Amino acid sequence: MMRCLESLLRVPHVEPYTGFDISPDGLQVAFSWNHTGQWEVYILSLDGSTSPRQLTGGPGGKFNPRWSPDGQRLAYVLDLDGSEAYDLHVCD
Repeated sequence: MMRCLESLLRVPHVEPYTGFDISPDGLQVAFSWNHTGQWEVYILSLDGSTSPRQLTGGPGGKFNPRWSPDGQRLAYVLDLDGSEAYDLHVCD
């Protein structure tokens, strides 16, 4: 039986265009969040045992995180100056 993700935990407000992705092992969710006034990529355990952990920093907005198939890396796009010219970045 499938459970609705909403019933597992509440995640911070996520704009639909910023994206989120559930890890291949089903244990974490990666998402973009403007918590500090800057769009950054965060991860959160789906069991609700931890607070969101910020993975990125520095200038520019980071959006649409996606897990690698093995769950070891996250790709995201960076809009450095707000011009909507996106660069692809990967973090371990």
